[in-house]
Amino acid sequence: MEEIVCWFEAHPGTAGWVQATGAILALAISIGLVWWQGWKAERSAAAEKLKETRRLYESFIAVSEYGQSVFISALNDLRADTALESLDSDGWLESISRLVRTIDSLPVHQLLDYESIQLGLDIQQFIHALTRNVSDMAQVVRSGLGGDLAPHLTLIEDNLTKLKELIVEFGEKRDLLPKP
Repeated sequence: MEEIVCWFEAHPGTAGWVQATGAILALAISIGLVWWQGWKAERSAAAEKLKETRRLYESFIAVSEYGQSVFISALNDLRADTALESLDSDGWLESISRLVRTIDSLPVHQLLDYESIQLGLDIQQFIHALTRNVSDMAQVVRSGLGGDLAPHLTLIEDNLTKLKELIVEFGEKRDLLPKP
């Protein structure tokens, strides 16, 4: 070790070169460290966004499937011979109202791509259409006029079928998301 110190003392310009090299190396390390921290933060933010997006897809599917079950319950009540008595015995009118508020509050614009956004909007549209269909049919039942319910039932069944197809398609989009 003493030989190295003596060599540096014998060559005074070497110390300046070592200092310059050390400064450049320290600068490179500090720049690399800042870059690495930024890269890590971006990666963490991307992973968090993916988790948030997955939660949004899951929420959309859960609310849609819940809505489907509410409309099936309403349809079964309205099909019954005692439709007027059971018109809201299960509280499905209030459930439909909550469902509409919930589905409308989901941030469709935050879905990842155009097709997902379109599917989300279509699901919202069919839930609104089913709400109108059930409300119209309930009005007929309440009025006591005993009109033909078959066209209302057919329309509700068709919209329920389309809603189920949209939910399945939306689930397939969710399954294409990368795993976190």
